[in-house]
Amino acid sequence: MGDVEIKTSWDGDEADHALDVLGLDEDATNERRIYFSEVSVGPDDPLPLNSRGLILRRRVGKGADVTLKLRGPEGCLDLAAWADRVAGWGDAAKLEGDWAGARHLLSASLDRDLNGADANTPPHSAEDVKAVLSDQQRALAREWMVPLDSLDPLGPVAAQRWKRKFDGVREKADVELWRVDQLRFLEVSVRVDRSVAASTQDALTAALATFGLPPDTTPTTKTEAVLRALMNRRG
Repeated sequence: MGDVEIKTSWDGDEADHALDVLGLDEDATNERRIYFSEVSVGPDDPLPLNSRGLILRRRVGKGADVTLKLRGPEGCLDLAAWADRVAGWGDAAKLEGDWAGARHLLSASLDRDLNGADANTPPHSAEDVKAVLSDQQRALAREWMVPLDSLDPLGPVAAQRWKRKFDGVREKADVELWRVDQLRFLEVSVRVDRSVAASTQDALTAALATFGLPPDTTPTTKTEAVLRALMNRRG
């Protein structure tokens, strides 16, 4: 059924502490910007796309791409129907687990790499959001009833990424820092085959504990927290 991405993240002061004990330098040379798209709502209203588990993300700069994703609790997707729908679409279509502590999610996503002007130009309108979608992403968005004409691009999120090897964990981990105003998230993630997901999660938790870093207890995903902060900034 695909890979599982094992994640542990911290916010605020815990994120700063984790950055320090892991010995990671905030070097602007590896920074890129991330934009999300949502339907604008008031500060206390539910986020329309996020409430449905829908994520539309665009990364600008190094590794530029655009991703359309549907994410929810394990069991929420018809796996056979997804496989039939994306047959022939190659590695751009993914089905993978998303584990953070006791929260186990499943996501179906479709990526498109961006280059040229698209790779470095941030979106400012719904038209900009739609302009870089692939034909397959547009088709999938229609099937998922995404209101593309009503979307507002939100951002940027300043993101920095490092590779790190942890004792007891076979795969190298990605470490990513997200910053929006005063909000900071640091996330350590490892992508593995589902057959070893549980043991890898235990091993990563143990490895991080040697640095005095606690397991993930964040109540929401970092994407949801960042979306809310960006929406509130927009007013």
